[in-house]
Amino acid sequence: MEDIVALVTEETGVTLEQMKLGKPTTALFAKYVAQVIMHEEEIPLEDITAFFGLHRTALYHALLTISDLLKTNKHFKSMYLACIKRLADKEEAA
Repeated sequence: MEDIVALVTEETGVTLEQMKLGKPTTALFAKYVAQVIMHEEEIPLEDITAFFGLHRTALYHALLTISDLLKTNKHFKSMYLACIKRLADKEEAA
């Protein structure tokens, strides 16, 4: 999970501490990107909730919000796609 957060931090400039606060839009979007990538990488939900200090219902709500954002928010979608590309490039290089 740390590697996904590091990748998102490199791409967005948002630190884990800022993601955990989740206040400004960019930090919240970065947190959402990290969470959805972890979910897509099949990291158990309880591990994701523990990592971010969330209750499981908060994560479920976040995943629903993320699904909507991917459909409706170009800034969020471009942030997500940039991180996915970076992760794919990293996996290819390994």
